[in-house]
Amino acid sequence: MILYFGTVRRGAPLAEGGELVKLDWSRKKVLARQPIVPRHPDVSHDPNPRGRTRGCRGIQYAKGRLVAANYHSLEVFDRDLNRQDTVSNGMMVGLHELDRDLDENIWLTSTAIDAAVKVDPLSGKVLDKVLPREIEPFRKAFDLEALPLNKEADNRDKYLAIKPKEDPGHVHLNAVKRQAGKLYALFNRFGALVNLTDQKVVLQDARIRGAHNITFISDGMVAINDSVRARIRFFDLATGELRGSINLKRKAPLLPHTGYARLRYRGEQVLRKMNLLKAQVLAKPLFVRGLAKFGDWLFAGTSPGMILCFDWRSGKLVDHFVYERDTRVAIHGLQCLEA
Repeated sequence: MILYFGTVRRGAPLAEGGELVKLDWSRKKVLARQPIVPRHPDVSHDPNPRGRTRGCRGIQYAKGRLVAANYHSLEVFDRDLNRQDTVSNGMMVGLHELDRDLDENIWLTSTAIDAAVKVDPLSGKVLDKVLPREIEPFRKAFDLEALPLNKEADNRDKYLAIKPKEDPGHVHLNAVKRQAGKLYALFNRFGALVNLTDQKVVLQDARIRGAHNITFISDGMVAINDSVRARIRFFDLATGELRGSINLKRKAPLLPHTGYARLRYRGEQVLRKMNLLKAQVLAKPLFVRGLAKFGDWLFAGTSPGMILCFDWRSGKLVDHFVYERDTRVAIHGLQCLEA
């Protein structure tokens, strides 16, 4: 099995902000890698020192090509990571996760403008779009304000200075996933999974505020990364109830890999509260992001750069791969393909 993954290097110059990697999972051998950098338009004036414009985000395989998102474009490769093209449009702003539709076009999340946009991955042409802040059931459920947005303009470099916490309407839509003919999305800010097709809230839970990624384990069960509390949580779609979780902090291989990083992070947080450290703490160890199902295996990414493989039925850790030991390097997108 081949695992493609993307990285984000927090605090790095934009040109060194992350990459796309091809990994032979069984041999744990890196077969190819490519830097992922948003180039046109230029966004190097990004004022955020953490992630925002950096690195490789969602990854999907569609129309015979591997598609990887940067901040405002889709970079198109063959399976050996030979670059084929870069496509974009004015509605691609702060891209996060991607999903493939039945017609092999791509649903993407333009998180900066809270939009789900369907595009042709070979041309970048917009085929459909959903803007939850303009949909009354979501406006009412979350007390949202509409975003002033010119949908015909080039918005790609116009939202670098946004402060989401100061925007009462921002939902931080950072993942989409199709299931049984419906399109679902994650509202990270509210800890909510919503059905965009039927315009309804499926579940809302404080334990997934700040979450990333949606993966349907079965027709009735969804897995979501609790990025903040280092867990993968499983919810019943019919009832919205939590059915179980995998606690990454209790997995033995993570202790030597993250032990020092976790102690240092806690120390830096204490020093900042005491006003003895002025610099921003850029990276949190065991920040969980990236989720992909392959048969009975469930893959998840963490910082420092590591990928974990679980048996999703039992929660047992099956295997793991360490790519980077720097806490500032976080995994983002994951895509599994047959070798």
